[in-house]
Amino acid sequence: MGPVVLITLGVLFLLSEFAVASFGRTWPILLIIIGLVKVLGSTAGTSGHPPPPSPPGSLPPPQPDDTQKQVEHV
Repeated sequence: MGPVVLITLGVLFLLSEFAVASFGRTWPILLIIIGLVKVLGSTAGTSGHPPPPSPPGSLPPPQPDDTQKQVEHV
């Protein structure tokens, strides 16, 4: 979100500097961009992303270990 907001602000100030449109008239575009980023972020898929980190103090789930074999007693 941060980089998109900075780029949008830069473009809006650049338009104001070149007298294309004043910032006072174009600032709502910033709100629209923030809303679009939020909507796109919430609908984006999570495949290929790493799992979220565990909260502090919790143990990770046990991993299957192939080196330990269960011994059957006769």
